[in-house]
Amino acid sequence: MRLFLLIFTSAVLLAWTTASAQLQPDQLLLITNKNMPEGRVLAELYASQRGVPDGRIVEIPLPVTEEVDARQYDEHILPAVREFLEQNKLQDQVKCLVTFYGMPLRLRQRAFTPAEQQEIAELKQQTQQITGHIQQIVSDLEQMAETLTAANSPATAPAAEQESVDSAQPTSQPHQTIREQSNNPDDLSKRADRAMQMIESAMTKLDQAQQHEVLQKLLEVMEQLTGRAGIVDRVRVKGPADSDEAVRLRTLREQVAGAAAGANQLQGQQHDPAARGQLRQIVRENFGLIAYAKLINSQLEILNPSQTTAALDSELALLWWGDYPRARWLINPLYFRARTSGQIPPVLMVSRLDGPTPQIVRRMIIDAVEVEKKGLTGVMLVDAGGSLVLGSKGKQLDEYGRWDQYLKDLAQLTRSKSRLGVVLDDQAQVIQPEDRVNDVALYCGWYSLRHFIPGMALNRGAIAIHIASFEAVSVRGDHEKGWVAGLLLNGAAATVGPVAEPYLSAFPRPDELFPLIMTGKLTLAEAYWRTVPTISWMMVLFGDPLYQPYARNPALQVGDLPAGLRQVIETGTH
Repeated sequence: MRLFLLIFTSAVLLAWTTASAQLQPDQLLLITNKNMPEGRVLAELYASQRGVPDGRIVEIPLPVTEEVDARQYDEHILPAVREFLEQNKLQDQVKCLVTFYGMPLRLRQRAFTPAEQQEIAELKQQTQQITGHIQQIVSDLEQMAETLTAANSPATAPAAEQESVDSAQPTSQPHQTIREQSNNPDDLSKRADRAMQMIESAMTKLDQAQQHEVLQKLLEVMEQLTGRAGIVDRVRVKGPADSDEAVRLRTLREQVAGAAAGANQLQGQQHDPAARGQLRQIVRENFGLIAYAKLINSQLEILNPSQTTAALDSELALLWWGDYPRARWLINPLYFRARTSGQIPPVLMVSRLDGPTPQIVRRMIIDAVEVEKKGLTGVMLVDAGGSLVLGSKGKQLDEYGRWDQYLKDLAQLTRSKSRLGVVLDDQAQVIQPEDRVNDVALYCGWYSLRHFIPGMALNRGAIAIHIASFEAVSVRGDHEKGWVAGLLLNGAAATVGPVAEPYLSAFPRPDELFPLIMTGKLTLAEAYWRTVPTISWMMVLFGDPLYQPYARNPALQVGDLPAGLRQVIETGTH
């Protein structure tokens, strides 16, 4: 079943580049909107400044808007990038995509077509019917297991003998049922396996005729629940390889292999309704009711429109993943706190060179290159103590309080271990213009929703991040007041922000992202993608992905990092 059912778990990309092999210019692909010529000019400037090889700019004709429909992504953006990489044999070479001024920022929430609405209704009805059918089959199987097990249990002692047994001796307990109430396909599958194991164990005490009868029943049940694939997996033929039974089993195995290949191919096309239907047919005919129920559930998840608004860049990171649920988020497999669980497709890093005007983006490119030559200088400004912390009560205080503590931990680590000066403000109100802090190289603060307040003077090459929702809804809009646009206008070379409500847990923790950057061992893109927890969600990284402002003069030593962060640099693994 794993051949065609995607199961998303917390995982890490097994082939993560280690610290000794930093992101290189020849591992980049630059993406521009053909209908925004300024983006192409900026991409060419960036390529010349960073030594990106020729032929690494892909142009896609798109609306000149910051938001596009998910269908435009599926039908134009995603296939254009994939085809460019495949045609130029860059699938294994490119590790990071760079989107430029003019590329859309976000995908709007999916809207159903009438045909999709009808398909969803039919799939929901099928789910109820199939689940009920599986439940009945599994219940019958459990009844058989209980009956056979009880029949093979030692007989109860006669009453006279029972009276002579020491009262301290435990008495026989009634046979315990193995039935459960859950109708989840995975749980039903486990129940069926458990019942089959009990039956197979009890069969050893039956005569040959009884064994044959039970075995026939098991084969019928197995074919219904797990299809031809289940038969191939569990049935073994003894005797000559050219016997009728052996030939039939080989033929069945070939049919299952062909079906699995077809299912794998269709798995990557599940935004095509015809492909979804073909996949359902293959699974129903070859892999049984349980796999079919799982497939329907996964297709309903893919079709689920709720919370499908997402950052374009965050979706592009999953370029090689085929189809996957777009509702809400997935754990970012590159996140250093994620855990390995099997092989997964590659995940790409993505960074954006975008801003309020082409001139600002040009400045971001030039500043990053020039600042690296001597190193970033200035103080760290941490604006903690947000009004959310002081004004919240109950459980909210715990979450907001933790994030406020992350800011304070960043200030403490920097103050105790680095050469940088640290300014920590823990008042409820964000720093006001009249209290402006000068000479700022690194800034992190919160909250002041979509209301940028210039409480800092940023040095050239500064990295500035403000933790608040919706701050990257727009960066090119007229009269934009969000923090991403404000920080870029105020001189930042790099920042991070969400295109909608991301929830606090979607942000990279400041006490993880900034320390990695301060060691000078990782590029901006590597530090970000190793600390952002979610993917296929809201967050966007703005800045030159190759930027290493502390490469020449590290502000923190690797040995001063907490153990988990230190491993990111020392081994590139968990």
